[in-house]
Order: sequence, then C-alpha cells, then structure tokens
Amino acid sequence: MVLVNIVTTSEAKLKQRVKSILLANREKGYSRLAKTSFDFIKPAAKRYPFQYFWDTCLHVLMLCEVGEVNLAKKQMISLFRLQEPNGFIGHMIFWRKFTWLLSSKLEDVLQTKPTLKRVRPHMSALMQPSLVAMAVKRIYETDEDKEFLRKVVPNITAYLDWLNANRNFDGDGLLSIITPYESGVDYKPSYDSVLGFKKGKGNLGLYGRAGKVDLVNFLCRYNLPKLHERKLFIVKDVIVNTYYAQDLGYAADLLEILGMDSSLYSARAQEVTKQIQKQMYSQADAAFFDIDCRTGKQLKVYTPSILFPLLLPNISKAISHEVITKHFVTQQTFGANFPVTSVAATEPAFLATESHYIWRGPTWVLYNWAMFKLLKQHGYDTQADEIRKSTRALITKSGFREYYNPHTGQGYGAKNFTWSGLILEML
Repeated sequence: MVLVNIVTTSEAKLKQRVKSILLANREKGYSRLAKTSFDFIKPAAKRYPFQYFWDTCLHVLMLCEVGEVNLAKKQMISLFRLQEPNGFIGHMIFWRKFTWLLSSKLEDVLQTKPTLKRVRPHMSALMQPSLVAMAVKRIYETDEDKEFLRKVVPNITAYLDWLNANRNFDGDGLLSIITPYESGVDYKPSYDSVLGFKKGKGNLGLYGRAGKVDLVNFLCRYNLPKLHERKLFIVKDVIVNTYYAQDLGYAADLLEILGMDSSLYSARAQEVTKQIQKQMYSQADAAFFDIDCRTGKQLKVYTPSILFPLLLPNISKAISHEVITKHFVTQQTFGANFPVTSVAATEPAFLATESHYIWRGPTWVLYNWAMFKLLKQHGYDTQADEIRKSTRALITKSGFREYYNPHTGQGYGAKNFTWSGLILEML
C-alpha cells in the first residue's frame, strides 16, 4: 500500500508538471491577417513559436490526460480555423499579431506559397503526419461530447480527402511527401540517398540538399503534379502512411459514433494497410522501409519507423512477431543506456550528441511513445516497460527536453518541450 501511494503521488506530480508546461506555452489572441481568434500551445516557447499540425494533436492527448479537455477542444478548433475550402491544412500556422511579419527562418519562408495579395501566407504549404482523428477520438472518449464531434468531423474527413486526392500520386493509396520536413522527422537518415547525400553524420551539405528541395518546391509554387513529375524528392514514408492509415480508421470510428456511413474511410484504411505491408515490408530484414519513388526501391536504413506499421490492427500477426523478435528480443537494434535511439548505432549517420541535424541518433520521447504503444499492443509488456522506465529516467535526470543523449541521458534542444509530456501516455 505504501508503494502504491508513492507511485500515485509521483505520477500526480508528473501530471502537474506536464500541465504547467502546456499552460505556460499557451498562446491565444486575434489574428488581423486571418480575421479570426486563435488558441494554441507552442511546443517550446521561443524555438517553436507557431501552431504545428501534429504537435497540436499530441498536445490534445496530453491535455486529456491532465483534465483539460475543454482546452484540448480549443486546440483543434484553432487548427481547423484556416482550413482551406479544398480541405488542406498546413503543417505550420503562423499566428501573429502583426500582419506584415515574415518568419525569420529561411526554411519557414520557403515552405509557404506567397501570393500577390498576401506576401505572408498564414499557413505553410506542407503537410504533416495526420493524427487529427486520433486526437478528436481521444477528446470524445474523455467527455463523450457529440456536439463537438459534429462540428469537427467534417474538417477531419475533408483533410483526409485532400490527402487522398493530392498525395496519392500513384493511385495505390499510399501518400508521398515532397520534402523531408513533411515527415515530422526532418533529417531522417533514410532520406540521405534521395537527397544525394553521402552516408555519414549530418553537415552543411545535408542542410543544403534539403534546402534545395524546398527552394525548388517554392519556385514551382507547390504545384503538386509538377513536383511529382520532376521527382526531385518524392518518398513514401512509413511514419506518414502508418498514421494516415490509423487516422482513416479513427475517422471511420467517429462517423459510426455519429450514425453516419463510415465505409469509405474503413475501406481506405484497409487498402493503405495492405499496401504498406505489400510495398514497404522486407521479409529478409524483418523491417518496414520508406520507398524512393524515383526508383521504387526501399530505403534500407534502420530507424524506429521500421516498426511503426505494427500500430495498425490489420498488419499480419506473424510479421509483427517477426519484427519485434528481431529488433527488441533477439537483438536491441535501437538499444542504449536510454533507448530508443532515433537511428541504429550501427548506421553511419548515428551521432549521440546535440546537432542541428536532428533525428539522427539521440532519443526522442515521440519514438519511445510509439514503441511503447506497439509493444504493449502485441503483448511484449517487459520490453514496453523498459522503454517507459527509460523515458521517465530521462525526464527525471534532464527535465522536459526536445531530445536526449541515449548514452548519458543529457538533455538537448529546446527546454520545457511539450512532447516529453507523452510520458503520461505510458503510465
């Protein structure tokens, strides 16, 4: 009983700490440019000042965990405020009080589509992994507010329809990304060969090649058919497609809750899952890999995304067992003192310390959260609990940081970074 009380008290303090960070990073106001109000949470107060697409969805999960469901709803409403008539939502919304300010970062400027009417667009022209249906379903599971569902489900289906119409380039159901930054894991080493970057640690050459992709996209005014034809960077990414398939399934669930026809989204979810298993799985490697659309070849670099499709309910149980056994039981592909590493230590790209070229070695709580979920889902409780303990140890040692040294546990990047609050999903 004493142990239970200690654990309960400790978890309560952890929840309060996460809640404090979320509320401290909150920003609300009125945009004169967009002529609408906004209310969102920044991932980090200074380093990431805008509303980000999948960050918002992750914040919703945390807010529901800490008893702030009404604030969670406001995050989604703010995300949907500037949704275009065709359903598109950019991966960054540049909420600002002054209408004339451009972002100070060149990358942010190149990721927009300015017009003669509007020099500073209020959204980027990029997409990001879709977690919107997951986030809204979590809100519904928290308070069963069907009126809220009726308001936002049309936004969700419109966005998913846009993805299918505009990023399903090959008609096989799988989405393609047009820049590394659309994946959410910016400098993921599997993209190196597509960018023409020689295998190894990140450097200015990598930055320049990724920047060139965004420059070309910008000069082409994000004309998607034209970019698909050029194929400078067209990749079918495992994480993007896993979360897309998952969100299609959650969208179907939400429609069913409202008594509406869900068959279209259920069918799409099944087809995307089928194609992930057919095109991305390598039996020889017991891993799922991204695909270079110029060559049709799998990009065989070991990052935690090789396991992501195991989050999907219709992936073969035999394949799931194969993948987990090889990478978490027989060997620790992403093992370290504080797993999981964001790329296997055996890869040339691996660097454990802080770098501008992120997602190339250090431990990120988002990867830990995904690995924890899929391991639990498939009954590998021991391995899942090790990840939970490691994640908690990182936060205890170094606080809520953007990422961590997998050997020493030292925190890097932004401080009071919200993503580390995903530890609440593992309690």
